[in-house]
Amino acid sequence: MFWDFKSKFYDFARNTLVIGWILGEENQAIKNLLFFLPERPDFKVLDVATGTGNVLKLLPKNYFAVGIDKSFSMLKKAKNTEKTFVNCDTLRLPFSSSSFNLLTCVGLVEYVFDVEALLKELNRVLIKNGFLLITISHTRKLNFFRFFLGEKIFLRNPLIFEKNFKENGFKLVAKNTTLLQTQFLLEKET
Repeated sequence: MFWDFKSKFYDFARNTLVIGWILGEENQAIKNLLFFLPERPDFKVLDVATGTGNVLKLLPKNYFAVGIDKSFSMLKKAKNTEKTFVNCDTLRLPFSSSSFNLLTCVGLVEYVFDVEALLKELNRVLIKNGFLLITISHTRKLNFFRFFLGEKIFLRNPLIFEKNFKENGFKLVAKNTTLLQTQFLLEKET
């Protein structure tokens, strides 16, 4: 599996000078979106495609959080022992409906062909008026370089993606754009 192989050098690559700078910008954009969340000490968070747990490190410490990933090797690299990690498929989440206040889905959508199915599954496990922080890799020139690195990704137009999430019961709260991503904070309406 691609991600099991990639886990061997994933954190190292993300700490190189250029990629580390890009990741720092993306992390700051995510923190800026988290600022829009209501202050609640009892948030239950699901970090979808957690990888090595980067997004979990950005969340307030008092949030109950679960990180899921399809790659067991990535989960083994997650260094946060205070969180729960589950190995599962993102399109068939092993959680009851309306289980979480906040879902984070950073760096996954570009690897998913069927975004509609993903949004429906995320909607299912999110409570009404819950929040979804989700990112897409947009169609800017720098993302096309990733094709040359052998990544099989689906670049998305942010305007078309906004239409997709509205059709799936979400409204836009805030968004940011960085060099490689557009980050959305959405609220579930239905």
